[in-house]
Amino acid sequence: MTWCGSCRDMIQQDLFFEADEYIARKDIMAKVGRNEPCPCGSGKKYKRCCLAKDEQEEREARQRIEAAAASALNPSLGKKGQKPETEADRLWERFEAADYESRIAIFLETLESGEMDEELAFEMLLEIWDVAVEKGDQERFRGLAERLQREAPAAYEANAFYFNRWMLEDALDRARTELVPGLLAPFARDPDSDIDGFFRVMDLLMYYGQVDPLLETMAAARPSLGSSGKLLPGVEDEFIEMGAQLTVLNHLEKGGTPDLEDPRLQTALSPFLPVLDDGWLRLTLAVVSGARSRSWALSDFQRQELKETDEDLSERLRLFSLEWLRYLWREREVALTRGELARVEMVRHQEEQVDKDRDRLSVLVPKPRELDDHLAGLLHFANPLPARAATMLELLPEYLRFLTRHGLLSAREEKSALQSLRKVHHDTVSLLRDHLAPLLAPAAERAWQRAA
Repeated sequence: MTWCGSCRDMIQQDLFFEADEYIARKDIMAKVGRNEPCPCGSGKKYKRCCLAKDEQEEREARQRIEAAAASALNPSLGKKGQKPETEADRLWERFEAADYESRIAIFLETLESGEMDEELAFEMLLEIWDVAVEKGDQERFRGLAERLQREAPAAYEANAFYFNRWMLEDALDRARTELVPGLLAPFARDPDSDIDGFFRVMDLLMYYGQVDPLLETMAAARPSLGSSGKLLPGVEDEFIEMGAQLTVLNHLEKGGTPDLEDPRLQTALSPFLPVLDDGWLRLTLAVVSGARSRSWALSDFQRQELKETDEDLSERLRLFSLEWLRYLWREREVALTRGELARVEMVRHQEEQVDKDRDRLSVLVPKPRELDDHLAGLLHFANPLPARAATMLELLPEYLRFLTRHGLLSAREEKSALQSLRKVHHDTVSLLRDHLAPLLAPAAERAWQRAA
């Protein structure tokens, strides 16, 4: 998330008390690593216990900040009903009133005058980019960005993560894979500058199956990750775990053996060693390759009172999700990394339901309200993860089909579940298409049309 300068000032001055609660919640989460014992004393890992609750409370605090900001802030640099007071205000008012071609002309005029600063560059290119996508004029936008980089490098570098992320999404959508390494360069040089943006870029590359340049970038970024001292505890561990898991999946996709000691795999894993849980990597190799499998019954997903914990049920859900990943890859020809995005989110959603529902079907099959809440969290304004939401939505019909194949749903129940979730699908696709990720929405639409 990037706040414009006026928004940042307002948050610091008039919304201090709202922001203070959010900061306090972040501080609590910062003190406990995801894989450390939960401070509640349950004996479980934090990520398996109170992390989801703390994240929800953080989201709610963030929502209150944004609601207060929305009522206090004007979306333009000037104020309604007042004449602009500075040259920058007048320039922005002129830019806002202009059509697409005129906005490009104003951008170039400002660049040539030497008056382009990082905030103007970001706001102008953001507005130009949205229309460029609608018009299919992305190549022209890339030319503007490259010119900004040459003529005002400081203004470009201040928001290089954002400019490159926009162009990267477009390059991937149009299969311009030759552009990917260059667009990833800022992330490899300084991953701490925008680690949330870096994770969103990872999601995009996983979605499009571009795992080789992703792993190369992650390996290049690894030595400097955390060097700023500003990352929250647990972020480096999450980065390492993700790099190792993707390396294992890439190894399998290329025909590698399901053996963690395979010398080629060990070499590929070296930037991400040591990992916290190599047992999970071994399990991934065994299940996704097909070397290990089992039959499933509905009773496997119902916690037995006094005999089992939520952790036991969670582990079964994770194991089951690996079999779904194998199904997606082997039988539905879904790239492993795209399937992994959906698998991770499906397990997170199911774990959120474990404490709420004792009914086994309620844990396995997403319910409209709960799924809508989960997707809303992924698309939240403060830290949107549209590739995760889009992939989960796109592959949800395949998940229900997988349940039916395992005898965990009847054909009638599968059809009923799809029907009950159609409004959630429609609303989320509309949000992706109209605002957050217009290039990712069509695949999700087509998947549900095929399932009709």
